[in-house]
Amino acid sequence: MKKKVIAILMLTSLVCGSVMGCGSGKEETASNGEGASEEPVVLKWQSWDPVSKYQPIIDAYQEANPNVTIEYEQVSDYETKINTEASGDALPDILSCKVGNTQMFAEEGILDEIDLEALKSDSDYNFDDFWETTLDYALYQGKTYGIPVDGGNYAWIYNKKMFDQLGIEVPEDGFTWDEFDAVCQQLMDNKETLGIEHATLINDYGIKTILPYMWQNGVEYTNEDETKCNLADPKTVEAVEYIKSLVDAGYIPPIEKLDEGSFPIVGMLNSGEIAMGRVALWEALKLEDSETLDYQIMHAPYGNDGAKGEVLYINTLGIASTSKNKEAAMEFVKYVTSEEGLRILLENTSDPQIAVRKSLKEVSISQFDESKNAGIFVDALEYCKWMPNVLSVNDQMNAASRELDRIWYEGEDVETVMTDLAAEVDEMLEKDNK
Repeated sequence: MKKKVIAILMLTSLVCGSVMGCGSGKEETASNGEGASEEPVVLKWQSWDPVSKYQPIIDAYQEANPNVTIEYEQVSDYETKINTEASGDALPDILSCKVGNTQMFAEEGILDEIDLEALKSDSDYNFDDFWETTLDYALYQGKTYGIPVDGGNYAWIYNKKMFDQLGIEVPEDGFTWDEFDAVCQQLMDNKETLGIEHATLINDYGIKTILPYMWQNGVEYTNEDETKCNLADPKTVEAVEYIKSLVDAGYIPPIEKLDEGSFPIVGMLNSGEIAMGRVALWEALKLEDSETLDYQIMHAPYGNDGAKGEVLYINTLGIASTSKNKEAAMEFVKYVTSEEGLRILLENTSDPQIAVRKSLKEVSISQFDESKNAGIFVDALEYCKWMPNVLSVNDQMNAASRELDRIWYEGEDVETVMTDLAAEVDEMLEKDNK
């Protein structure tokens, strides 16, 4: 399949003149499509999202470009569908990519490389407006295969009524680990008065559980050239032991697998079972102001030495290597990811999305009451990130979930488990770098 797709790409590259490295040198049209060809064009776009999410953008673009028709298809088993279409030379023109997709699709020759210099040279597009960290998600082997469009991250929610009752003040940057520990102790000392079961809880999200604490303890997931992981580093071991210490102290219940889609932490905050919790942006609007909860948002706890870190997910849009309408497809993708297009997306979505452009911060959090400090979700992009963009990223996540179970559920020694996990991940990284 890979060879077939690449062969088609090579043939297409001889005749195309798009912004994505096809080499025509043709000056790009504006992102709103002005000056584009008036010939009828049909662009097929596939994603896992419902069409309602993007319909306002599609409508706006088609109104300004009546010669262009966007055919959008929501696909359930997305990765399987794309790979099947690639093997049958039936890919859409535009592909949505979530975490892990870019590497897989790029390796298989499914995605076309994006010419970043062409985007940067387009003054109307304002490429510098993107948060730098959001651009990493479309990288593979030093090349870019997409443009960020939306996504989400995590922040911490706390019950302001409970905190005020105990006189707990939240620092502007959030709590250090030691301060967080002290707040947990204060909450548990008053659990009967507050009516809580625990101060907070930490869900079993596999690698997503420990990554923030690694970063907050000053260690990256891999070394600089991504040839070795740091999962057995003493600072990583210390970070996982810190999480475990919160359980041992009774501040949080034993870690368990809770279905993120059922919003368990949100439910516990709403019911008053816990006083604070780590909540994803896409969950936050499920929080309910009530007699029990008057919530506010704070930054994630950070290491005692000042290191910060939290997980961020970014979805990107890419162009299929076999598209026969690459120039038109790129014009549409540029529009979707422009300030105008993203503003339409953020203003019309029912689920909050992170603003991948700095200029749209206020639009991104417009669904929240001003008193909730929702801007923290966007401000946190200064320190949010994800795992290195290597081919085995999903395999590494699966390995971490399996091995971390030995700590959470079988009570095995943290250092031993992390050493075993590091050896397994290093083998994957070695293959990635061959």
